Order: sequence, then C-alpha cells, then structure tokens
Amino acid sequence: MPDSEYMIWKDSYSVGSLVLDRQHRRLFDLLNDLHGAIELGVDREQLQNLLRMLERYSLIHFEDEEQVMAAVKYPQLTAHRADHLAFKLKVARFRDQLLKGELDAAVVLDFMKEWLLEHILKADQKFAPFIIAAEDAPSPPAG
Repeated sequence: MPDSEYMIWKDSYSVGSLVLDRQHRRLFDLLNDLHGAIELGVDREQLQNLLRMLERYSLIHFEDEEQVMAAVKYPQLTAHRADHLAFKLKVARFRDQLLKGELDAAVVLDFMKEWLLEHILKADQKFAPFIIAAEDAPSPPAG
C-alpha cells in the first residue's frame, strides 16, 4: 500500500483512554489502507478483504468502547450503542452492495471517513470527561 495520508490522527481526537485512542488510530490506519488500495486500483476481492478487516476491527472497538462507557457510568451509553448499531448496519449493506458490484468502494471510504471523524469529534468527545474524571480509567483488553 502507498504511504497514504488520507486520515491523519490529531491529539485533539483523544478521548482520554490510551486503549481507545490506540484503537481509533488503528481505524485511521485501516481507512488509509483502504484508500491506498482504491488509489492503486486493486481488484474487488482485495477491497472486500480490507473492508472486512475494517468491519471486524470496528466491532471489537465498539465493544471495548461500550465497556469503558459502562464502567464510567456514561449516561448516554444507550444512544451511543444505537450509533454503533446504525454504523454496523450501514457497513453491512455497503459490503453486500460492493460484493454485487452495485457500489463503488470510494463511496464506502468517504462514508467511513466522515462517520468516524464525526463520531470521534462529537459523540466520543462527550464521554471523554467521564473517562478523564475516573480515578482509574478502565481499559479494555488491548485490541
């Protein structure tokens, strides 16, 4: 993959948890990999594999993030879970459409970039103070 700078992590994206921040950075890396593959014009099978990796890692991250929110008693956990579920369903639809050749991978990439930035900058930042305020910020298993 080319050294792509499609998604660039900024310290201002931090939610106060080293594990969650590391996972967010990994999601950026996976999106950069997908972007690089699109730029190189790789075949649909390779794009689907990258999308599956991104989808699987997102599920791990969402589970870990929700565990942290529960541990710090974040009052908006239910709404946050609903955001995660909506993302999962949308990505599953995209995967199916991509498999059938009904969708351009760049559309998926743009959606994921926009969703991830919006989610980290708005929804995730709302629970950051709860993590920071916790004496011992809970950390899920490294993933």
